[in-house]
Amino acid sequence: MDTYIKDSDDKNEQSIVILISYKHKKILLTGDMSIKNEELLLQRYQLPRIDILKVAHHGSKTSSSHNLIKLIKPKISLISSGKGNKYKLPNQEVIQRLQGFGSKVLDTQVNGEITVKLNSNLTITTNQPN
Repeated sequence: MDTYIKDSDDKNEQSIVILISYKHKKILLTGDMSIKNEELLLQRYQLPRIDILKVAHHGSKTSSSHNLIKLIKPKISLISSGKGNKYKLPNQEVIQRLQGFGSKVLDTQVNGEITVKLNSNLTITTNQPN
């Protein structure tokens, strides 16, 4: 999906964004895209509802806008963030926004390694760190 902002000084705005359709499941991988990239995504594509969202930029408030989340309504939102990171990610507003649209939010700093089986129920297992 082309949301690349070539002239941006923000390298996050040059992130790769991928929509995967597999076994009737939709997965959106968002890299570190910003709200500007999300606006392009919304303008250029007719996005379906998403089964699994890899939340952009570790759950930063610079992405996962209300407009995007309202449209795609992800069933499961996966956040990759390090425990005790200096940016205090993920942002609580982003988590609340996702949950407000009915998404089950999983974060690696809380849940550890996250595995999602793409079966009819989207079976999730976690390996929580000690």
